[in-house]
Parts: sequence; C-alpha cells; structure tokens
Amino acid sequence: MSAFTRTLVIYNKLEAPATLVFSFDDQLMQGIYSDYFPTVFRVIPFPAGDQHSGEVSYKNQLVFTSPQIENGVIVRAATYEPIGLGERTVLKLQDGIIDFTTPESGTAGVIQALNQTNQRTDIGVGFLKDARRPSTVLVWRQVSNNANVTAEFTPKLSAYVTTDYQENEVLRGAIQTGAIWQENLAKLPLVSSWIFKEDAATGEYKLEPLTMI
Repeated sequence: MSAFTRTLVIYNKLEAPATLVFSFDDQLMQGIYSDYFPTVFRVIPFPAGDQHSGEVSYKNQLVFTSPQIENGVIVRAATYEPIGLGERTVLKLQDGIIDFTTPESGTAGVIQALNQTNQRTDIGVGFLKDARRPSTVLVWRQVSNNANVTAEFTPKLSAYVTTDYQENEVLRGAIQTGAIWQENLAKLPLVSSWIFKEDAATGEYKLEPLTMI
C-alpha cells in the first residue's frame, strides 16, 4: 500500500459538553483483549455550542514499539522501528539498551517482531505521528522471550462518547458505550470534515460528514 496521511477535522454542535474517544479497536486479527489490547488513540473534549473544532491525524507508516506503561497508560516508547508489510524485526536488549534490529523480509501480508531480550516484555504496533514520535495503538503484554508478535493492522477507527478514558490508555476490555462512528481511514480523502452533534429527538450522539452549503 502506498504511503498516505489522513486528517479528520471535527466541529461541534452540542447542547452540552461531550467528549469523543477514538480507538483502533476493530481489527481483523483474532485475540483482541486476550492476546493483544487496543489503546485510546485520541481524546477530544468539546464544550457546548458550535464554535470549536478538533483534529485527528493518521499516517500509515507502521512501526513496532517498546511501550513504557505506567498505571495502564503508555507514557512513551523506549524505542521504535518503522516496518513495512512482509517484514520482520528482532527486539534485543544489549548493555541495558533495548532496540529493534533493521527489518528484513518476512511473511507476506503481515509484520512480525521477535522478542530476544531474554525476558518478558511489552511490544506495540503503531505509526509515526512525525519523524520521532510514534503512537502505539495495539499492545501485546508480557511477550515471552523467543516469541513472535505477528500483526495485520487495519486502520479502522472507532469513535465513542465517554469521559471514562484518557489518551494512550491500554484498553483491557471493550468500551461499553458503543461506537457512534467507524471508518476505514484508507477509504477517506486526505482531509475530511465532520460534525459532532446530538440528535434532539433521541438524545443520541452522531458524527456525520459536514456538508458545506
């Protein structure tokens, strides 16, 4: 797949404050919430009214990360390695420094990371926000030494309305409020505009394409 970026610009039209929570929690891979865990990718609080906006940005340069997790929240990545489909890398710990090896050819259609740190460790999959800031969106916890993480990431983003989560939190189970919106970012234009509103009749929240008049 060729490289692409996506930017979602979201405008509010609300009677009361509400918070949008985004996660890549709808993956084709089996084992979600047992073998691997999605994270809270983005949290955007909106006030009441119609004069505020927020953005969600995505770049499809995948990376493996070594996420540092404190109290269930990813605070940083100790290291990361850009990787392409069909490539594999090895996570090693030498002289107290943890690092991934340069990717090599692997299994077609997936990305793989082998843990050779001689200890259990967390391994993440994400993408680059910019040249030096990876965003971890899926986490494999306590991967055994000499075990592989094999991932097939789908950029399908879900949106929820809730105040129960914080950005970069590792989700131990499904968000209970139910998604109000889901889109495969690969199928969206480079920049798209959306309106976040509450249905006056039902009270349900909606995230809909913004139609310019």
